[in-house]
Amino acid sequence: MFNKYNFEVMKGGDANYRYANVLLSPRFSVCTDGYKLLLITTPKNYSEDDYPRDLNGSEPQKNFEPIHIDFEAAEKLRKAIPKLKTHSELDACLSHVVLEKNENGRAVFGSTDLTTYQHVTVRKKEERYPDVIKAIKGIVKERKKKSLTIGVNPRYLANLLLAIDKCDTQYVELRIGKKDEAIELKAKTATGQSIYGLLMPRKRGE
Repeated sequence: MFNKYNFEVMKGGDANYRYANVLLSPRFSVCTDGYKLLLITTPKNYSEDDYPRDLNGSEPQKNFEPIHIDFEAAEKLRKAIPKLKTHSELDACLSHVVLEKNENGRAVFGSTDLTTYQHVTVRKKEERYPDVIKAIKGIVKERKKKSLTIGVNPRYLANLLLAIDKCDTQYVELRIGKKDEAIELKAKTATGQSIYGLLMPRKRGE
């Protein structure tokens, strides 16, 4: 099952990149363009067994071979997720798309708001995708030896980076000192203007 968050991974890729596609697997969705990567695991609070069946008897698939789709197909699936207004347990369960068929060259997904059942067929891409799990594990293993973990508010970090990006900068430095110290952001514009930012750390739950 995939919810709206799983399709946010598109922000981890560039449509002009050779491997500009989204990989959907039973455990996660991921997108990379070689410079940045975004991986989001599939929801844990619901499973395919909880999802309503189509009247035609289509069964949501739990275990399947990873599927590569382009950005356009990923956007179609994102839009197929029902936009339900209540916060009930049922509506939360319905706010997903599920894989129904994984065939040669195409995949069929389904979604429902209990009024109608929608089927979305997307073409699969055949390009070989980088082994992102192997790459991530390698980076994490090396980083554990010498890393410093610091927590921040993601929106505040995004606000600073977006503001710097709007200054037509192609490079920004992030300097991290101690765990309880602010992160420094430094950049320069093409006109030689210096940009300096600070972001205070944040503890989980604050």
